[in-house]
Amino acid sequence: MVSPEEIQIEDGKAIFMWDRTGDWRWSFDPDAPGSVFDAERHASWGLLKTEGMEQFLTHRTVWEVLHAAPTRVRATGISETAVAAITASAEEVSFGAWNWPVPGYRMYMQGDVLIQVVCDDDEDPEWDVDIAAPNPADLAGILALPDMEWRR
Repeated sequence: MVSPEEIQIEDGKAIFMWDRTGDWRWSFDPDAPGSVFDAERHASWGLLKTEGMEQFLTHRTVWEVLHAAPTRVRATGISETAVAAITASAEEVSFGAWNWPVPGYRMYMQGDVLIQVVCDDDEDPEWDVDIAAPNPADLAGILALPDMEWRR
């Protein structure tokens, strides 16, 4: 997020946020401040049709909490069956069809645990799963699931 005094207008849109690499950006139309647009750097703006500003900011806050949590683990290239085991006792967070980081991105919560699920291949679905919690003990059940290789 940029501070209000640093918001810049570009192509008629007010840029209020960049991703960590500076490759992706979000904006709103100053004449319709509840709107949200996104675009890769040097690409045209696209209106997020499934999320207004309030839902977008909630969604992005949850994403930031996941990526800034003190305890995080990651597994890549796992099966749909493994994803089902990981998320079995979690509740999916209902967000609009957010296409960042990729279409099909999903987020779950289980108490203080956040679980992000991202498909890494459309033809032969494998999944990348990031899990975050305030304390390592919160992940004990998930880390005990068989046949999973977790990286910290």
